[in-house]
Order: sequence, then structure tokens, then C-alpha cells
Amino acid sequence: VYAGTDSTGAFKTVNGGSSWSAINSGLTQPYVYAIAVDPRSPNRILIGSEAGLFLSTNAGAAWSAWGNGLPPAPSIRVIVFDPNSPGLVFAGIWERGVYRSVDGGTTWTAFGADLPDLKVYALAYDSSRRTLYAGTRLRGVFAYTPLSTDVPDPIAPEESSLRLVAGPNPVLQQTDIRFSILR
Repeated sequence: VYAGTDSTGAFKTVNGGSSWSAINSGLTQPYVYAIAVDPRSPNRILIGSEAGLFLSTNAGAAWSAWGNGLPPAPSIRVIVFDPNSPGLVFAGIWERGVYRSVDGGTTWTAFGADLPDLKVYALAYDSSRRTLYAGTRLRGVFAYTPLSTDVPDPIAPEESSLRLVAGPNPVLQQTDIRFSILR
């Protein structure tokens, strides 16, 4: 199990959480927001941090800066692999939106550039529907269902987009949820 912190880097446990070891060799700062294990190889791990994307190929023993095509100094908040097509990876980048890789995280392109809020906090990928869900800071959750996921160019939502808005934000005792399906 891997864990990231906002002040002391990344940690790993091999005994169900009884003890943790720091795995920060090669990380350039201690703000780790996302950790994703490649479904093809449990020793290949991506970390998203305030300083960008880092790769380990040895289960966290050492990290190196990674990812061509990402914007300069990306604050990566979330990383999601497609379990059925592990070469497909998405990254949510603070104030930059969503980026996509079709080669396991080596190269990246912008994806879903029409999000009304580029402060992406959460991503989920439904591989059976080939749909990416992006949770944003203030504008709700958006769904992108591209016609193809193996094309390296950025794809705008072609089939439909789902927009969910909850209010008030933050929720106190009660909330209203409004949704619309855009075609």
C-alpha cells in the first residue's frame, strides 16, 4: 500500500499498515497528491505532486521526473489508469484540466479542454463505457465519452457530456442536485 502526504512525501507499507517507510528518493518536494500503480506491473508507479509527475519502476525505491507534453510545473492532483487498457492514463492537473497518455504516461496531450473549471480534484474511468468522469472544484462532475481511446490527439466530447451541480457548496444540512445532459 502506498500513501502520499502534503508535507512529508510518499510512504509504503508491506505489512497492512503496521509500519510505514518513506520512499522519497528522487522526489523534489514533499507534496504528494496522487499515487497510481500501473495494472501491467505492480513495480511501476506514478506519483502526482506539486512539482509534477514522477515514475518509479522499482516499487518506490527511487523516482524520476516523467512525462513529456505536460505543462510546465504541473500540480498533478489525480492519476487514473484504465485497467483494461493500462497504456491509457489520465491526469487531473490543478488549473490546467485533464491530460491523457496512451503510452503508459510517457507522453501526454490535453484532454477535455472545454471543462468550465480547470481545477480538477477527482477522476474516475469507466472502461466498460470508455467514459472519464472529472470532478472539479466548483462546477461539478463532467463525463467524457470519446469515440476512440487509442487516438493520441485530444478528443472533445463527441457523444455526450453530463454536468452535475450540487449546492450550496459546501453542503451544510441539505443540498440540491441539478443535472443536464449536453449533446
